Amino acid sequence: MEKLIEITDPKEMEKFVKSSNYLLVDDGLDEYVIHESDLVNYIYNRNEEVTIYKPDGEFLLSTIGFFLNKISYNERQKIIERLIRLQLGEEESRVTYYCESTILDYM
Repeated sequence: MEKLIEITDPKEMEKFVKSSNYLLVDDGLDEYVIHESDLVNYIYNRNEEVTIYKPDGEFLLSTIGFFLNKISYNERQKIIERLIRLQLGEEESRVTYYCESTILDYM
């Protein structure tokens, strides 16, 4: 079962962004939108080097694979326990949806 699913339909993309608080993901080539509630699952499922920003463009964290690279202490405390459980195989990750950030230009 694929754990990362890209939403490509423009109407579904807009609905996705409006339905929850979102974060911006930059992988060095493209930028994506994910739900804030899917952050840990996205880090684990993506398993690549990415930088994640808040909607206002403020830096949140960066990763190397599914390991945290740079992150504030407070933000780390919010996600580290679940991320470790996923890394150790103690928990199953959930399916994570994402879409290209270009949809934000049209909203």
